[in-house]
Amino acid sequence: MRDNGPDAFVRRQFAALRAFGGTLAYVTDGRNQGAERTFAAAADRCGVVAITTELGGGAAADPEGIHLADTGIRRVLHQIGILKSAPPAAPKPLQLMKVEGPRSYVLAPESGLFEPAVQLGEEVVCGARAGQIVFPDRPWREPVAIHVEASGLIICKRAVVWTRRGDCLFQILAPYDGRGLLL
Repeated sequence: MRDNGPDAFVRRQFAALRAFGGTLAYVTDGRNQGAERTFAAAADRCGVVAITTELGGGAAADPEGIHLADTGIRRVLHQIGILKSAPPAAPKPLQLMKVEGPRSYVLAPESGLFEPAVQLGEEVVCGARAGQIVFPDRPWREPVAIHVEASGLIICKRAVVWTRRGDCLFQILAPYDGRGLLL
């Protein structure tokens, strides 16, 4: 969700986020990944509370993600008064995270075959080796090591092995320390 705009509006956004549940939420000030060209930015401009979600990876769906979507939507609908009966509460506390800036994105420096060395959900420290790019069409060429430039939690990992220079290989999140409007 986006953490920008008037305090009362942001409080409503956080209330919807808390009601939805899940274990991890990415809070942004709106300057990253599309900035004002996103669905969330359009909703903000219209004064509409919006949270978005990714419930799987690699263009796949799994039972856990589908269950979270179903119960999360029901919790939000109950929170805003549309559903009368309360669905089960979220089973785990919500961890709020943020992107600290451009270094939170690990981009492929070359085109080739991407071999990750870290997994989703893994904590990394700045400078850690995260993988390599190899060149099957040039087997004599040494692999190019990929290192992270930020510390935090690997939240996104490229699912496709073949990569082109500039493709996002990883996204790293750090703990959210924002406006404190969760009360």
